[in-house]
Amino acid sequence: MKLATTTMLVLLCTLAFAQEIPQGAQRVPGVFAQEDAGSPIVVVPESVRVGEEFQLSIATVGGGCDLAGDNGVIVGNRSASIHVYDFTTAVRPGVACVAIFKQFRHNVTLSFQEAGVATIRIWGRQVGRYHPEGGSPVTLNVSINVTP
Repeated sequence: MKLATTTMLVLLCTLAFAQEIPQGAQRVPGVFAQEDAGSPIVVVPESVRVGEEFQLSIATVGGGCDLAGDNGVIVGNRSASIHVYDFTTAVRPGVACVAIFKQFRHNVTLSFQEAGVATIRIWGRQVGRYHPEGGSPVTLNVSINVTP
């Protein structure tokens, strides 16, 4: 009975998540917001204690064809690598999207197991006049003090 309940819960969560993604949408690396967009790209505390969980928040942007996606996280004793993803239905040239600006917040919970300076690398895309169509891969590096 316990296995059946767990299986049903996983199925319901999967269906609930899948319903939010439009038909034909693709998962793409998130486009980082600009610093002058009104809020910082990355919000993280200056310091945390060893083993203490903390929240990191990353801002990405999109338009009328885009939705906030998920994150891929790899954590070491004093490092983390975060890949930020969003969903888009603009998967081929000529797709018409509503001209609206959306900002998405990706929240990640982290914890480091060694004292010292921890490095967090956040992977996404940068778009603009000086970047190719689809954007350029970019990495943001953030440091945080981890105290005993």
